Amino acid sequence: MQFIAIHARRNDFAGMCEGRSNEECFAPLSAYNTRVQEILKEFSTRPEFRGSSKMPVIMTSDEADTSFWDDVKTYGWVTIDHGPNGEDTATKHGSWYVTITFGAMTPPRTSNSL
Repeated sequence: MQFIAIHARRNDFAGMCEGRSNEECFAPLSAYNTRVQEILKEFSTRPEFRGSSKMPVIMTSDEADTSFWDDVKTYGWVTIDHGPNGEDTATKHGSWYVTITFGAMTPPRTSNSL
């Protein structure tokens, strides 16, 4: 199965926002969507990805704000919420499980990768 995976680090970078709100500090979801559309356009030019215009998008993050996840879902993207309001993966299994989960979903890069 082919899909596009996005991991948006937010909570662990919040301290770098120097007093700015998350909305001011982090890229909006519309920016991620722009990049997804660019990727899909690039895929349409490659024989191995022809017919992939409806490729699923999986969004992961450490974001705890439920409104963020509500917004992600408006794009029709699948979510894996590792935060405390979701799976709470790090608390249940240890901090490395978030990385392991994402790594398991992400195929190794090849010479044909973007």
